[in-house]
Amino acid sequence: MDLSLISCGIFRYELEKALPEIEEELGCKIDVDFLAPALDVNTALLESTVTEKLSAHNDKKNILLYGSMCHT
Repeated sequence: MDLSLISCGIFRYELEKALPEIEEELGCKIDVDFLAPALDVNTALLESTVTEKLSAHNDKKNILLYGSMCHT
């Protein structure tokens, strides 16, 4: 199974630490694409960026990890 993870960059350090264990548990490689933090303050830019990234990974199952108003 091919997986793609599209995530807000605010989660980068935590995901990079946990990703090897997650990949081992799932038995697959996960292609991670980090987006710029704070995109949620501009919903039009967030929508276009997420749509673009999802289109780029349309041959895989996608996981979207994003919050709102969490930029430091």
